[in-house]
Order: sequence, then C-alpha cells, then structure tokens
Amino acid sequence: MLGERRVTRCGWASNFSVVILVSVLAACGGGGSDTPPPQTSPLPQSSSITSTNYLDVAALSIVAARRIQFIADVVDAAFETALQTNGVAGTYPCLYSGTVGYTQSGSTYTFTVNNCDTLVGGTRVLLQSGSLRVDSPVVQTTSAGYFLTAAGVTFNNARVVEAGATSTFGGAASLSAIVTSATTATSTTTGTSLIVERAGRADTYTNINVTTNVSLSSNVVSAGSLTLSSPRAPGTLTLSASGTTLTATASDNSQSILSTTDYLNYVLQFVTGGTVQATTNGNVNTGELAQAISRALQ
Repeated sequence: MLGERRVTRCGWASNFSVVILVSVLAACGGGGSDTPPPQTSPLPQSSSITSTNYLDVAALSIVAARRIQFIADVVDAAFETALQTNGVAGTYPCLYSGTVGYTQSGSTYTFTVNNCDTLVGGTRVLLQSGSLRVDSPVVQTTSAGYFLTAAGVTFNNARVVEAGATSTFGGAASLSAIVTSATTATSTTTGTSLIVERAGRADTYTNINVTTNVSLSSNVVSAGSLTLSSPRAPGTLTLSASGTTLTATASDNSQSILSTTDYLNYVLQFVTGGTVQATTNGNVNTGELAQAISRALQ
C-alpha cells in the first residue's frame, strides 16, 4: 500500500538534510475539504541578499528544493497504491498505521488519506488529511520497475506533519519523464503555483520548472528554477539549481550560492556584483545552516 514503493527518490529533496524532514510535501491527504490554503497579502517584489541574511536565504532554498522535488515522491508513492491493487479502488492500510483510499473516474484518480503513517522517498511521514488528484497518468514499465512518465497533479488542502508541526499544501503541477534505460529517467516538474501555509504564513512557489535525473534509488535535481515569495524571505527571490549547486538571486542581483559534493558537507557564498563577499562551510545537519533550516520552517 502507500509507502511500499519500488522507486525510491532522493537527492536535494531528501538527502541534503534528512534530520529535519519529518516530511515535506504531503500532497496526498484525505478527508479534508478541497479549499486551498488561504492567500496572504502580496509580498514586496524587490529584494536584497546581505551578509546578515544569506545563510537564511540558503535555508529557504533547501526547503524549497525539497518541497518541489517531494511532489514526485508523493505522487509516485500514491500511484503505487493503484498499481499494487490492480486498479481496484477502495481504502487500504498504510505502511505503519492509518489508511489511504482512492477513486477512479475515467483517467482521473483521487487519493485521500486518514492519518496515514508511511514512508515516502525513504522518509517516514504522517499524512493527516487532504487530497491528491492525478489526471491522465502514463506509466512505463521496465524490467526493473516502473516510471510515471506523465501526469497532471493537484493538491487540495493537504495537511502533513512537517518538522513537528502541521503544514497545509495547495496548488498544481505537471510531471513528465523520459525513460532512458530500465533503471533511469529524466524527469521534469512544472507548475504555476504551489502554496505551503504554516503557522499563519504562506510560502509561495511560482514559475516552477525543475529537471531531475531519476534512478530506481535516487532522484537528483540537475537543473531548473522557480520563484519564491515568503514572509521568511527578504523579498521575492529566484531560485535555480545546476548540478549540486543551489543559487538564490535577489532583484538587485545579490546572491546566496550553496554547493555540495555529497549532499552533506557544503560551501556557502554571499556574492554581489559577481564578487564573493563572504564564504562559510560546514555540515548541513549541524551548526548554523541546520539552525537556519529550522528557522525557515517556523
């Protein structure tokens, strides 16, 4: 059932700091209404990254990358339920406790959960309520497993325990993938808006276009970008990924550039005018960056 998957995804989304991820994007909830999280007032478009906030900006970048990438993990885990049950709609037990249910109408699948305690992308999560709609899914089976190569997904009032508190997710995205071998694919996630509401504040991700390299054991962001607007950010930021580097760029072209070779040890640079102004390094699970990630989720 939900959580018993053949494809495991990781990379920036889950490997970079598993310690603070009780779960990230729990889009497949159940039992709640279909009302999206409340919109907040527009945030300032102008932004500036400084020597005092570039660490917090890097933490926001990590949280954003995880949430976007986790879309694929959750959709994959949910759709595995339909594959394992041979398309017989109904309610089924989750891996540890709670239930996941789904209905099918034509080419549309709607998944709901009731306090579903399970594994998603190798991380144990509690999916409290809400729903995930998957439209027109296309599955390609290989000798080693399967890949969901196309789908439209919509998250409605999805509630999940994220770093010890409840977050609510709403929005829509399109998933597509090109299978390159029995065990690998290249996947793209695009979307106009994803909203995560937490503690009365909302993080909004727009202009989403993220590409990942997928295998049966990993899903690593290789390229892409999105726009972040959050009360936690110093204005609107453009986030981009290239290989193992995450870059946040403000409207004045100041930047916070986070690089890693192993998704654990990092080098972080504060850059203005193309010149490095400050550099820090450390382990993402301890020290000042770990603390900044915790602040990003408050």
